[in-house]
Amino acid sequence: MGKGMPAIRQKPREEQQYDKELIAIFTEHWNHARHCENERLWFTNIYAIVVAAILVFMGNAVYAEPPDYGSAFMLTLFGLILSIVGFMIVIALSLGYLHHIVDIVVVYYYWDKMEFYRHPKKPVRFATWHRYFFEITIALFSVFFLFYILQVKTLVHLVSLWILIVFFTEVIYHYAWGKKYALKCVNFMKKLRNDTKGEYRSFWPVKIEDLRKEVFGNQMD
Repeated sequence: MGKGMPAIRQKPREEQQYDKELIAIFTEHWNHARHCENERLWFTNIYAIVVAAILVFMGNAVYAEPPDYGSAFMLTLFGLILSIVGFMIVIALSLGYLHHIVDIVVVYYYWDKMEFYRHPKKPVRFATWHRYFFEITIALFSVFFLFYILQVKTLVHLVSLWILIVFFTEVIYHYAWGKKYALKCVNFMKKLRNDTKGEYRSFWPVKIEDLRKEVFGNQMD
């Protein structure tokens, strides 16, 4: 060892074993997070293709001679149900991804390597606009559905209904999932990132568990 170089602390065997276990845990959560991302993208690709096909068949039914409004209505209903199911699946996968990222941040925090997880705040978030995409399609098929049921044909009324349904769906997301789950995960990670003194690292893992209970309350599995 060169002169003046600080001595490297030799970790006890028990601590080395714990680090190996953390590496395995870190890898497992990273793989699961990546899996959630891939599932979300693959499902969205399939959904977009199906929605495009539904719109084409609806157009063919409406502009046929004579117009087949019954088939168009059934396609609209199927598109609406598919959009709602897709919206729920995307929320489940997005929250699953976020849960795994939370555990990854905890491992970073334990290793005192949070500088590798710090990055500028994103001005545009993929997860947010991905959710908007499904909210827009839910509103689109809802408007078509109301068009066939109530015979609302005024463009201003249809556009107003579309905007209202998009807004209503976003409000439902915020109060049912965003505020209760996603925002709490983000707040938990922020507390760890901002803890430059390592307060929650003391008496590991009791402090972290106390912080989890403080942020998530009774929502823990």
